[in-house]
Amino acid sequence: MRNRQQLGQQKSSGGSSFISRKDNTNGRSAGRGNRVESLIIIFLISILALYCCAVCSQLSYPERSEKTDGKTGFALDRFDSEKYERRTTRNRILGKGGAQDNDARRNKKEETLMQKQSLLQSQDLVEKIDRPSCLSKANDKDIIPKCAFDTMGKYLEASAKLTMIHPRNDAIPPHRTIPTSMAANTTYIDLRRDTPPFDGSQTALIEFNPSLLPLTSDLDDKLLDYITGRSHPDISNEEAKKAKYLSIARASNGPHSCGAHMQRYDHGAREHTYLSLALLDDDLQPIPHASAIVHAYQAMLPECYNRRPKMMSPMHDHQVIAARSTRGNPKKDQLFLIVSNANSMIFPIDIRRVPAPTNSGEGWQTKMTNDPVPMIPIKSNEHVFYGSGLQVRFMRNVRPKDQKECQLVLNSNSIDRRKNYHFFDVPDPEGAVDPLTYVELRPHWNRNLRKVNFYAEKFDEFEDWDLVPGGKFESLHNDGARKRDDVIVNQFKVGEPKEQWKEDRTKLHFMEGRGTACCVDINFETNHTFKVGISHTLAKGRGYIHRFYAFSQIPPRFLTVAISGPFCLGGLNKEKDMNAELQIFPSPDNPRKRLNVTNEIFDCPHITFASGIVEYSADKDYVVISYGVNDCYSRSMVVPKTKILELLDVHGTEDWKKWDWNTH
Repeated sequence: MRNRQQLGQQKSSGGSSFISRKDNTNGRSAGRGNRVESLIIIFLISILALYCCAVCSQLSYPERSEKTDGKTGFALDRFDSEKYERRTTRNRILGKGGAQDNDARRNKKEETLMQKQSLLQSQDLVEKIDRPSCLSKANDKDIIPKCAFDTMGKYLEASAKLTMIHPRNDAIPPHRTIPTSMAANTTYIDLRRDTPPFDGSQTALIEFNPSLLPLTSDLDDKLLDYITGRSHPDISNEEAKKAKYLSIARASNGPHSCGAHMQRYDHGAREHTYLSLALLDDDLQPIPHASAIVHAYQAMLPECYNRRPKMMSPMHDHQVIAARSTRGNPKKDQLFLIVSNANSMIFPIDIRRVPAPTNSGEGWQTKMTNDPVPMIPIKSNEHVFYGSGLQVRFMRNVRPKDQKECQLVLNSNSIDRRKNYHFFDVPDPEGAVDPLTYVELRPHWNRNLRKVNFYAEKFDEFEDWDLVPGGKFESLHNDGARKRDDVIVNQFKVGEPKEQWKEDRTKLHFMEGRGTACCVDINFETNHTFKVGISHTLAKGRGYIHRFYAFSQIPPRFLTVAISGPFCLGGLNKEKDMNAELQIFPSPDNPRKRLNVTNEIFDCPHITFASGIVEYSADKDYVVISYGVNDCYSRSMVVPKTKILELLDVHGTEDWKKWDWNTH
């Protein structure tokens, strides 16, 4: 102790900070005071730091922030997303590993999970339910049963072998998607519609309204080789055989119901709608990196797209059909793109599977000779195309000769005014090799159609092909409306068959049946095969109500032989839907967005648009019904043909047998 005192005294005399033992008590008191002050300061700094984190989080994810703050957050997200997109695109084009290898491992894991889910779904898990009690009066054929829209929709879905959510197209770049963490933030989703710049290149794209094109033996071998990839030396036969369907959908930045509203106008960025394409396997699951999305309007008419930047997109819902374009060829050898807005337009299109992005059309020998839409972007069209596995090309020139006005160019390629048209073909009753092809303009209650033509030597110039030979337009300024001289009215002299049931709680004024999806062939019994489709009627507020209908294959009138009653389609089923976890948006299934018809609420989404119906390749006794839910996500269900037959004849009276086809 003495030594410490002496040392302290010595240091003190030398100007040191050490203190003597006599002053030690006061030093300890001062030290305790300093520590208390330090703790208080640390505590206040911690509170301030937490507050700053909360403010930063609000700026980055603007659930309640102002629009300007939201834009700042989007810019930061966009920067990171663009870096990722550039890196992955570069790796894929150059054939390097890195992100591509990570994608491959991730896809392998997802594919294994999907196979497991598919195996479980393929078992006999169909829910066994009793026939709805509302149909009990169907035993009396003079009484039309009264059944709720949702009751009959659930009865149909209960028979499904499989229900599923369609995964998002992997061609959509990360910076144009809604992050899972923000899927419940409707404010964020709505603001993503306004993400700058004005050209809309950073806005989020949402997919809905899907349809399927089965890749079956009725397609020409050469066409199948191009679509599946068999024509490419770097795609193995085993890989090509996995492709069983071409999926077609709409990918749009609006309007959709994933956010708080479906406003189409007065946005800070341009409206975008893309044609979404993907190859699916036997289980209706996407094949990784065999996909593409393309802005068809910008690709076909770039000068029109650039001329009117504030114009709404003239191409909304998209469908792709296959048709016979070569006389004497019994198989369908050409694809056609159908797009619609106020009217419906049709354009030839080529689609080819490739193992890696390329801008070359080498070896692609079809009736079109135009260059493909660039897969590897160039500065002038860097947002026209996304994807790495499917190549697309259109006609060289879709303009009529000397026609410069863009709207009239579109109208000149019109099927007719309005939309939701169905194409089908039947054997020629006179025995000619080439089938007859028709477009169904209205399916029932004002049923009419016209004969059309897909035959052409080539598809390069507008004048190379005429959908309606000799047909005339009333006025190209009238949304491409055609003259009605060649329209065939299809109706029995005594009217059309009655609905199989009605909905009596609503005061809905049913309009004429509108087209939705068509057609599959269903055998009603031996020697009686009818074509079956789905129609829709709009309730107030865009509520969608569907019906099945069946019509004869006997030309020229193709009479309607049966119509089901009205029903609505269901939304996400978290317990049963394959890929249910991929439907990240809670808003479309919000109870407030249930179907509302004259203030009666039904247990189904307000908007369900049945955009596709095809035969299920894995089991010909089933069909796949595909549809969009509240214009926000895509869903499909695989239902037996027998259930559709039951809904077309709930009385079991087989009235379709009673028609005299020769006199009606």
